[in-house]
Amino acid sequence: MQSLSQLFRLFLLLPLLCTSLNVHAQLQTWGEYPPIPRIETEILPLNLHGVSQIDPLRGLERLDDASVQAWIRKQNDLSQQLLGRIQGVNDLSSRLRDLNRSAFNKTSISQNSMSQTVSTNLPLKAVTRSSGYPKNQRLEFQTPENLFYTDVGLDQQTRLLMRNQMVGNERVVYLGARGESIGQILASPDKKKIAILLAQGDAGMTIRIVRSGDGELLRDGVNALPMANWDDFSMVWSGDSNSLLYSRNLQASIFRKSEIWMHGIEQPDKFDRPVIAVDVRNAASQLLKLTSSDRPKLTSIAGTSLVLLTISQEDDHAKRYFYISQSELKGAATAWRSIALPSDKAQTLLQAGNKLFLLSTKKSQNGEILKVDLSASTTQLQLPQFKELVKSGQAQIKEIATTKSSLYWSSDINGIGKLFKLDVTTNTREEVALPLFGKVSQLQADMNTDSVVFNIAAPNMTLGRYSVDSQGKVAVITESKPLKSEPLAEKNLVQKKSLMIPTADGGMITVSVNVEPGLVLDRQRPVLLRVLKSGSVAEDVLLQAWVEQHGVVVDMPLRTTLDKKNSKVPDAAADVLSVARYLMKENYAGSGMLAAEELTDSNNALIKAVLKQPDLFAAISLHNVASETIPSTLHQKMRDPTIKSAYEDLRAGVAYPAMLITADEQSKVPPMWMSAKLAAGLQILNADKSKPVLLGTLPPNVTEEEIALHTAKRWGFFLYQMGQRGFALQSQKILAK
Repeated sequence: MQSLSQLFRLFLLLPLLCTSLNVHAQLQTWGEYPPIPRIETEILPLNLHGVSQIDPLRGLERLDDASVQAWIRKQNDLSQQLLGRIQGVNDLSSRLRDLNRSAFNKTSISQNSMSQTVSTNLPLKAVTRSSGYPKNQRLEFQTPENLFYTDVGLDQQTRLLMRNQMVGNERVVYLGARGESIGQILASPDKKKIAILLAQGDAGMTIRIVRSGDGELLRDGVNALPMANWDDFSMVWSGDSNSLLYSRNLQASIFRKSEIWMHGIEQPDKFDRPVIAVDVRNAASQLLKLTSSDRPKLTSIAGTSLVLLTISQEDDHAKRYFYISQSELKGAATAWRSIALPSDKAQTLLQAGNKLFLLSTKKSQNGEILKVDLSASTTQLQLPQFKELVKSGQAQIKEIATTKSSLYWSSDINGIGKLFKLDVTTNTREEVALPLFGKVSQLQADMNTDSVVFNIAAPNMTLGRYSVDSQGKVAVITESKPLKSEPLAEKNLVQKKSLMIPTADGGMITVSVNVEPGLVLDRQRPVLLRVLKSGSVAEDVLLQAWVEQHGVVVDMPLRTTLDKKNSKVPDAAADVLSVARYLMKENYAGSGMLAAEELTDSNNALIKAVLKQPDLFAAISLHNVASETIPSTLHQKMRDPTIKSAYEDLRAGVAYPAMLITADEQSKVPPMWMSAKLAAGLQILNADKSKPVLLGTLPPNVTEEEIALHTAKRWGFFLYQMGQRGFALQSQKILAK
């Protein structure tokens, strides 16, 4: 009951503090927080012993409210003003730009990677992702009677229109709200219904159903689908056109559960139910049981009546592939047939024309390509039916990609890459003449132009991007050029070593320590702890800029499981505290000399650690923090009482460290309002008003110059809080001059 009473104190204090915030000027040298907008609060039944509680900052979740938008702009202004007053940021930004150019050039000729490394300490670059479909792309579907198509009006609102093929008259079937777009139109097998996928910004996605005969918008559908990435989404119809299968992600704290659900059309008495999920118990589906890292996706195999199920993992390239006839889809009881299991080491399965192509490393680590022919009557797709197309040999097959009529694959032998093309119609095979020698990577198909784009990394050259069309003609997208000398890049001031640190649960966690050679550990050095996603390694050279301040950088990848026999997930916040305490004990950091950042999406390990022991940290930075638990639907008011969020753990009268909290503009997972509410709560409750809690939003697409500047401001903020020479806060009078 202690945590419950603390929660009561938080929610009883917050309204008083919110109303008094406008009255008491803070008179801090760094500025003053903008007042919280007055928005009606809502009662939030948390299902804790039947007691309802009030969340006074609930109104900040309404990101479309004008007063909330104005408040966020003022928060941005305050953050930029304060960060702009820190001395030394411009010099640090210039140094980061030099190092960033060096990182690009070195990565271009790396023997291990063909693409530019994305540093884990660069949120602006790390969180940029494809939306899965071009925004406002025109989509069409045609029946003998009607043509359905999407269009964007002068008001920037997306519409689905229906045009009668005989008469020519048109009418609007669906009018989207501002910021809403139509991402996919999928017709049912009987062509009588159309499923429309709507992207609704922070509200997730929605599926609506339209009758193709009269254009009537049915009342039922799937509302508020929380998805981490548009590329993860898929949907297919059942063979009888009465049900729709779709993917969805459920976010619980830092863990995400991906599942496939089924929705019955015009069946109000039946709820949507999971078909492929973590807790599937059907005997026919044992191989389909998922873990939190599994990502299932459904696709239709063109030209057949088959549905393909792909189950992939974030950290494992070996995928599971299953299939079933569309008419045999029966929810959780569907008897899926396997094409390839993890033991088959299937890397990629793609379709081109009437063939499926499979890249596998089962026979050899160098890989082989298998193929199987398809037809409208195909009902069997077991792995023994696949025939060897490209045998494994001395050259390693790296990737495959398919267009409408061709298969492409890249290979590598002794550092020299080659690109091959197979015309699936004529079965002719040819080697594509590359413009220069180097490694080929990142094959990406463009179905609209029937072409493939790819990278070439040649020794002593910058990374080049090229395309090859259906006729085998190569065109330049980004030309590869000779490297320029970078004197600063040759200066290496970083010595790296690994440490095994004991954790509270009796385990061990491995961290990487980066220091200046010969550095004496005297507890006076600025220490930066970077909390990384499990399994990731930060190889960027930008940390050299911190080390040059006679500082220490500690990279800490979070653990996933305690050991191979124990599936229990470690307490990530406890691990962060274990590492922080170790750094203090072993003289790496002294009081007020430890800063920390966690910048990956959906993080909350660092903030939970700070809330448990705030005195360990001088300053922290968070990006797209998952400070609250996302309910199963965004309209649902019930919160899961078994998972205590960081927001619920805020306390009044506690001296919290300085914080820089950022979020992507219009971020979807986690929603931007989580960062806003967390920052507002900390601004109100922090007992040490000399420690600013800043909130800022970041654009999704930025240049290298902007990345360097934002990193310099973040690190300058840390060094200012730790009292480092050259990073003091300039007064407003000096700036005015």
